[in-house]
Amino acid sequence: MFQSIPFLLMALFTTAAGVAPTIDLSHNMRILKLPMDTKPGSIIYRLRGSDPDNDVLTFGVRGDVGNQLLNIQSVTETRANVFLKTAPTTTEVESTIIITNATNLKSPFLEYDPLISVSELTEEKDVIGSVEVRKRNSSSIPVLFELEGSDKFAIRYLISPLKEASKAEIFLLQKLDYEKKNLYTLVIYALNPWTEKEFDTRNLAVLTILVAVKDAQDTPPVFHSLPPVVRVSDSLPLGGSVYQVIAEDGDYGNQRNISYSFVPESQGVTYFNIHSRTGMISLASSTELFREAYSTTGPFVLSIQATEVETDSIPGLPASSVATLAVVLVNTENKPPRFISKRYVGLVEENSPGLTSVIWEGSEAPRVVDDDQGKNGSFELFLEEDGGAFSVQPARGMNELNFALLVKDPTKLDYETSDTKYLEFRIVARETASIRPLSATAEIRIKLQDANDNIPQFTHDVYNVTLPEDAPSGTTLVKVQATDEDSGSYGVVRYTAVNGPIAGKSVTGELTLLSGEGLDRERIPEYSLTVEARDDQGKGNRNTAEVHVTLADANDNAPLFLQPRYDAVLNPDMRNFYEPLRVQAYDADGPGPNSDITYEIVNGNYQEKFLIDPHTGELSLQAPLIPNPETQDHGLPVITLTVRAHDQGVPVRFATVKVQVHNQEYLNRSISFIIPLSVKKASERRQELERGFSALTGAHVNLHSIAFHNSSTEK
Repeated sequence: MFQSIPFLLMALFTTAAGVAPTIDLSHNMRILKLPMDTKPGSIIYRLRGSDPDNDVLTFGVRGDVGNQLLNIQSVTETRANVFLKTAPTTTEVESTIIITNATNLKSPFLEYDPLISVSELTEEKDVIGSVEVRKRNSSSIPVLFELEGSDKFAIRYLISPLKEASKAEIFLLQKLDYEKKNLYTLVIYALNPWTEKEFDTRNLAVLTILVAVKDAQDTPPVFHSLPPVVRVSDSLPLGGSVYQVIAEDGDYGNQRNISYSFVPESQGVTYFNIHSRTGMISLASSTELFREAYSTTGPFVLSIQATEVETDSIPGLPASSVATLAVVLVNTENKPPRFISKRYVGLVEENSPGLTSVIWEGSEAPRVVDDDQGKNGSFELFLEEDGGAFSVQPARGMNELNFALLVKDPTKLDYETSDTKYLEFRIVARETASIRPLSATAEIRIKLQDANDNIPQFTHDVYNVTLPEDAPSGTTLVKVQATDEDSGSYGVVRYTAVNGPIAGKSVTGELTLLSGEGLDRERIPEYSLTVEARDDQGKGNRNTAEVHVTLADANDNAPLFLQPRYDAVLNPDMRNFYEPLRVQAYDADGPGPNSDITYEIVNGNYQEKFLIDPHTGELSLQAPLIPNPETQDHGLPVITLTVRAHDQGVPVRFATVKVQVHNQEYLNRSISFIIPLSVKKASERRQELERGFSALTGAHVNLHSIAFHNSSTEK
């Protein structure tokens, strides 16, 4: 009895525009027969789709029943696995799952090894196994293979001698290491395999195999942690145990036994023995002979060799490793600590920050030694009469210790306030575990080195300077000054003008004008300049001050009339003007004499009857003009006056303008202008043309008619 379950499969994609994708006919799971004992979580089908726009496809299931039964996971951009247990829909394929009664169906896998053993010495690209799968009946498509589980392995298709089967081989991509990982689980997918179509129409089969890595003798012996120093008491008897070294085969899968020996001709081997099997080192000579050969503080190095013991069960070349062990002879009598030197001299820069280390003179580091064995060899270090300026590090040690002095209070290190330029105090080493602690003392002198730790200070934050705008190059603006508390070359200050038209560098602080070109009070009345002071002869610390320069006005601008020419018309009685006449000029110089303007008539004063107000520039007549009846224009010519405007500066600067005086006939004159414009364009630009003709003639012009010139359409 077969059970059918209908639902819809979908291939979806997201794009702005394009052709809908399709689910390939050979992989559309339209009707899938599935054995009823198929376990949940199994992969039951491989879907494949295509899209003309090459978009990434996402496969899904429509309907509650399908979503409850199936889970679909993408494998590539166009393929997905269907597991037995989602983007607008563009293509739908109706699919039906039929649950069959078949159980224990035959597997399509014909030949394979479920457990593959591989040596860790196997080379890359070597084949480690194969799998053969029966092809689907009446199908020309071969079985395709995929492998998952580790990137160290891969699978590739082979041509099978059996027509009804396909074969693939598994090969190594990367070298294996037994000590890192010795077991891998691989999953092989066979796509388009044989199935019993009456009960099962799945298009893929899954096979799980294990790969076990076999250990190889490729790692030398490894020593367990060795101490940095082994101390031998001078009371140790002949044959007494010194230390036991332990090593083991680095190949953990199949380990060999280890044999121990000294490296031939290595240092000190005549005074010690080593057990070949246990690795126990013992004293082979008296400590008196040992002391004669080596000092009580200077260690020597034993070179120990660990060698694998070859056996019939574990063949291969034996490997060996060498380790070193430092040995020192110690005295059991309680002796005081001792400094290698009775006096140490060091250097430190003044005001060095906390934890700065003192630099010692000489090549040998300061060292304290205690030859005692055990707790009697422990001691502490501290300083006396240093004023809290330094701390000693480390403060505790045993047997032998190199120490350093670190700055603790930088305020105690001031070169400028110190009379001697150095500090002197003592360092003490005292035992910490003895009932009656013994101690030793050494003298220390720390020389202070001068540092550039002060910043130049200007006498003023802002320097205010007034400079004539016509000042010549080389004019001195100001002399700035900065002081520095450092001594020597560190306190020598140099100055630099950062911006502005002044001298770039100065030793004395005197700033001069590089060039007066471009200085114009009327355009830029003020400048803000920055002056930098650096100590250490211009290479050290810096500070800045502002120089505020105000340009003083110079009489460098002449008066300028507002019009290029003035015109006036007399009344009929010739006593005054038809309209008031006033010439006007302005001076761009600053307020004061340089811009105060005075007006005067310098030429053309007809009948000496014209007057001008020297302050306002207004023209008038002091008496009526007398016409000459013998001349044209009713006896009165066009009168041209020359008016001059001058300022009160030094030197005096001036400008002149022409003033034409006309009689009443001037008001009614008509002039024809010929222009290269059409009547329409001239009419559109009427006001523009009136302004241009007024400037051209020097009179107020009104256009009263516009017409074609000689029947032309262009003028």
